[in-house]
Amino acid sequence: MRAYVVAAVLVFLFSAALPAAKTLDVYVIDADGGKAMLVVTPSGQSMVVDAGYAGFIDEKSQVVTPNDLDADRIIRLVKLANVKQIDYMVVTHYHNDHAENVPRFVAKVGIPVRNFVDHGPPVEQDPLTQAIFKAYTSAIGKANRVTVKPGDTIPLKGVQVLVLTSAGATIKTPLPGAGTPNPLCAAAAPAPADNGENGASIGLLYTFGKFRMLDLADLTKPKEYDLMCPNNLVGTVDLFMVSHHGFDLSNSPQLVYELHPQVAIMNNGAKKGNERQTATVVRTSPGIVNSWQLHYTVGALPENNAAPDRIANPQEQPDPQSFGYVLGDKGDYIKVSAQENGDFTVTNSRNGFTQTYKKREYRP
Repeated sequence: MRAYVVAAVLVFLFSAALPAAKTLDVYVIDADGGKAMLVVTPSGQSMVVDAGYAGFIDEKSQVVTPNDLDADRIIRLVKLANVKQIDYMVVTHYHNDHAENVPRFVAKVGIPVRNFVDHGPPVEQDPLTQAIFKAYTSAIGKANRVTVKPGDTIPLKGVQVLVLTSAGATIKTPLPGAGTPNPLCAAAAPAPADNGENGASIGLLYTFGKFRMLDLADLTKPKEYDLMCPNNLVGTVDLFMVSHHGFDLSNSPQLVYELHPQVAIMNNGAKKGNERQTATVVRTSPGIVNSWQLHYTVGALPENNAAPDRIANPQEQPDPQSFGYVLGDKGDYIKVSAQENGDFTVTNSRNGFTQTYKKREYRP
């Protein structure tokens, strides 16, 4: 009996001394309807995807009042995650809610940004897009700039980050395990071509062991069709970052239903995105377990909002002096921690609510 107790104690001490299993951590940052995301790998490498707005926009005059709100929210999480450098800064496209804040973030973050990744020159020629692109390229300085195309990878150690879409192009051959016919394509003709910045978005598939996460930025339905019809070139995923803030211009059933995600996370604003059609598609997607949101959607039907515990920023009263900013919005975020075995945990920073999802192989 004594030998058994000693052996048990030794096993306990040995297991206690082992380092905890490292996770792939993804922070979905509140950019008030823009997009910003921090990815930290088990090896400690980091990637920021987009950086949100550079200020508030007066809806009537379209005048931008600059501020560091979105930059500060990203930097807060960079410090929380103990990131020492940004290995990659990905700019998915050059709309103001994704790329406008990149120069302010780079100037203020206080640590090196080693590589910048984009889809090449803007495809829109309007003055705002051109100004955002010029400011972005100026912010790069002496850092490395990489223009990616479908099929390229962003070399993060231990995590595959595969480019599925870029500059209006998509992958053409199925990924391993994918390529089956998509039965939903027969009911949907291709949408009119999208030759704008949304259609040029960099779309990324993250694979960490058995865990798969898809983030297509603001990719719209015509390009979704190219990925999923007549055959599903992507396969299934565990986690889907809802595209385009939840607008119905994106998130077709041909895409979402065929991905079969367990969890969907939407980076919407209080009055931006999470449109009824998209909420319905996500809610009725085969195999979906839960949806999470960065913001409660003001004016939406109750069933179109996620459960209160899964909303990072609840409903508050708009402040007319701040061009639509929501009083009481503390910029809470949603964190995903994924393990190599495919299990992953989602946490709401506002209330600490956490839910763990076990790896599941979807069977239609």
